[in-house]
Amino acid sequence: MLHVSQTVAILKSNQSEKMIKFYVILCAMLLAAVDAQEQCGVCQKDNEVSCESENTYYLCMDNNKIGELQTCPGETICSSDARVCVPKTSATSVCNENSHSSCQFCYTTSKYACVSQTQYARCIGGEIAAVFSCKSDEICIFEAQSEFKTVCVPECAAKFISQTASCPNADYTPTTAAPPTTPSLDNKIKRCQEASSGITSTWFYAPYDQECKSYVYCQRRNLNSQDWTAIYRTCPATAPYFNEETYGCVVKRPASCIVTTTTTTTPNTSTEANPNTEENPEPTEPKPEDNEF
Repeated sequence: MLHVSQTVAILKSNQSEKMIKFYVILCAMLLAAVDAQEQCGVCQKDNEVSCESENTYYLCMDNNKIGELQTCPGETICSSDARVCVPKTSATSVCNENSHSSCQFCYTTSKYACVSQTQYARCIGGEIAAVFSCKSDEICIFEAQSEFKTVCVPECAAKFISQTASCPNADYTPTTAAPPTTPSLDNKIKRCQEASSGITSTWFYAPYDQECKSYVYCQRRNLNSQDWTAIYRTCPATAPYFNEETYGCVVKRPASCIVTTTTTTTPNTSTEANPNTEENPEPTEPKPEDNEF
């Protein structure tokens, strides 16, 4: 029978072997990661801007995004060049329609995102739901998530292979503007009722406005119930459009964004209405086409 001290020694040895294996795999994985200096959504050192899409960007100061989202003129694209916006033929875009930064961006296929050097976010529906901190000796590296189900990595392991955190900023600062006034509960429920036509699930997401920049999460007890839980959300500036097929916010407006508005006529209460003047229709709540869902 093994002595207690011998058993402890064996367990420590096995644990050390696992940690060594962890670091070896981690190093190999991180070495293959893309250099963050020219990533979509990251402040670049050369021109101090953060390209958010092929033709939009934020100005940066001290590695933090500032001001409002800017748009490149004409057919120019956002680049790492000092001029920022350059013709497509003279440079490669930092972003493209299908790429995005691994910093402060929630992919619909990922549960977590790095939002600062030592902070990470829980992603729900393609957007940041809550922000947490890594341990004191860890940094956030997005690429570690696919292999180890975590984004917090021991800083010593990252330094050993000359890797840095996915985000250059020390603290997380939301870059989106204050959200518009939240719709009333009645309006949110009305949108759920409108969008429920043809839906065979007790829960679903539906775009709320014409531009697909906001959406509602709808849930009910059963398909015959009218007791709705309706939660309103807006998409961030970095991914401003809601995609109902992936249940997430994306950079490019999806083709499925076909929300239309219905119109009503305002009755003329005047006793001497002009018969040659048409009544002006007023927009009401967005209503989807019959074949939208």
